[in-house]
Amino acid sequence: MNNRIRLVLLAVIVLTSVSIWSCGKEDVDLVQPTIFGDAVLLRPLNLQTLADESNICYELWLVDIESTTDSDSNSMYLVQKELSLGKFFWRRTPYAFYTLNNVRRDSVFATPNGENVYDYNTIMITLEPLADDGVRSNNGLIFDVVEFGQPIEGQFNLFDEPALTVVHEVDEPLLVADYVIRSYSDDGDPREAPLQGIWFHDFTLGQGGNQQLAKTLSIPVIRENAHVTYEGWVYKPDFSRPLSTGKFKNPRWSDWSHDHIGENWYPNIPGEDFIKNPPADFTPKFGPSEPMELVGEGGEAYITLEPYPDPDPNEPFPMILFKANLPKSETSARGGHFPMESLYDVLPSFNAVVLTQ
Repeated sequence: MNNRIRLVLLAVIVLTSVSIWSCGKEDVDLVQPTIFGDAVLLRPLNLQTLADESNICYELWLVDIESTTDSDSNSMYLVQKELSLGKFFWRRTPYAFYTLNNVRRDSVFATPNGENVYDYNTIMITLEPLADDGVRSNNGLIFDVVEFGQPIEGQFNLFDEPALTVVHEVDEPLLVADYVIRSYSDDGDPREAPLQGIWFHDFTLGQGGNQQLAKTLSIPVIRENAHVTYEGWVYKPDFSRPLSTGKFKNPRWSDWSHDHIGENWYPNIPGEDFIKNPPADFTPKFGPSEPMELVGEGGEAYITLEPYPDPDPNEPFPMILFKANLPKSETSARGGHFPMESLYDVLPSFNAVVLTQ
């Protein structure tokens, strides 16, 4: 074989190799296919009823949130964009969605103009005013998820930790509350006027058989930046409205309001003594000469989860976590603590599935 033939064969081999290599490279497609969805199927769990008599409603949102840090290396979340999928009412029974005109609707929420659900990374349900202002409220009960899967699981993004105040037996509910009827702050001796206050605690027996206060309010600690609080309430048929015992986020410590407490010591837990300064719009009045007695037929105590800031501070939000009857007589009120019924085995959450219509 002469040199000319060798050169021709070498050129053919090189050109063939380049061609094969180029074709192979073109066959590798590094572009990921677009994932598309233009509707969300929503399945709430334990979501509190909001219906036509409410002054607020739920709203479903898609939100794109970016996680970043500031100049001091603090974690920050920036909202890049958000999209409302509509406002709605909800009834736990018969497990149904309703429009704001009280017409039953299905559980599928379509995106406006066919926008892609996967252009967002968070689903939220918030509490909103009935008027449509197109603005996502920051005073709502916000559920969210950060990673989309099938199905999407959502829960309250509210709590510092899942740990509760006390550890209970396995067969007991996780959410636990007790209360006592007695006042601590009037003269320093709760036995003298035990019927003017309500405090969310229990008693244990200490050394010598003496009663000792026990912190037994067992609910998660709410994050400092979460837009909800817990709030205690007491009501009797002769009250013009329910009376708040104060808002709080940490069940282990005192609540934020002591407007009615007397001049003496009181425990560092949620509760209130109704000794002075009745609200201007409240009846009956109470004070040193008109002591309030938190006993009687039809009386109730409860703890709610409230939006913060509160759109209606004089009325409890319908998300009642615990409730109990007040003792019917002074004798029974002096008998010790009263367990409260938990209305939730678990706190509300939701399941969602992204659909293509």
